Parts: sequence; C-alpha cells; structure tokens
Amino acid sequence: YAFSIFPLKISDFGAALLVMVFTLMIGSPLTQLVYESAMTNPELTISGGVTREEISNVDDFIQAGATTWAIILLTVIAAPLVEEILFRGWMLPMLMARGVPTIFAIIITSIGFALIHISQSLFVVIATFFLALALGTARVMTGRIAAPVLGHMANNAWALFAVPALLEMQAG
Repeated sequence: YAFSIFPLKISDFGAALLVMVFTLMIGSPLTQLVYESAMTNPELTISGGVTREEISNVDDFIQAGATTWAIILLTVIAAPLVEEILFRGWMLPMLMARGVPTIFAIIITSIGFALIHISQSLFVVIATFFLALALGTARVMTGRIAAPVLGHMANNAWALFAVPALLEMQAG
C-alpha cells in the first residue's frame, strides 16, 4: 500500500493540485527570497550565482542531441517515479517507522532530495527543498506515493515547458 500509485484516487489529484498551488504561490516566492538573500553574501555560494540561462538546462539536453520525447520521458516521467519511490516511498516511511517525528522526517527527506539536485544550482536546491516539503506532506496526508508522483510530474513539466517560456517573455 505504501508504494500504491494505481488505481488513482480523486484525493491523489487533489493533493497533487495542492502541491502545485503551494509550489507556485508559496514555494516560488520563498525560493526567490532565500536565493536573493544568499546572493547578497558571496560567501554563501560556490559559483557566485546563477544566470537566467542556467535556471533551465533543457537547452543543454537538446544541444547534446536528446530528442524532445527523451527529455519528456526522463524529466517528466522517469525522474519523478524514481525519486518519489526513493524519498517518499521508502525513506520517509522508514524514518517515521524508526520513531522520527513526522515533521522532522519530512524535513530530513526534503534536505536529501534538495541535495541530489545540487549540481544544477543553489536556486534549484532551494526550490526543490520547498517542493519536497509539499511532496512529503502530500505523502503523509494520503498515505500513498501517487500524489507526490503526480505533483512531481506536474512540477517538472512546469519547469520544462512553462519556466523557459516565461523567462523568454520576461527578457523580450
């Protein structure tokens, strides 16, 4: 039951929708605030910041010869499934079963989740931490990983398609 994805329930879609609302309405502004605070102190960063072009690495995949379908398969389907099974399907319940209070288990798994994205940038690490808090909460609320998987897929689709388009519109 802990790894239950199918059959999908209405509550899974509802929780995934709440993850996206949290990410867009709360997580994104918090990410921007934390990131801008970190950028004012160069000692807090390794690389000194990130440019608009570095926020989305889709262009790197395309230049390396990846097809659009391969990018979608890896980013929107495979990565969310693997990461959610690892972090919200295995690690989160394991910590809770060993007596770690739920809120701390969610925070610990969120830190781990954020750190596996460290190669992308500080901005992405901060954003994925806030996303992971919402995904962990959805997992605990529903008792299943379907909602975090759906929320993670929606987030990655948003990052893959909407964010580059919005950045392009903002620049032009």
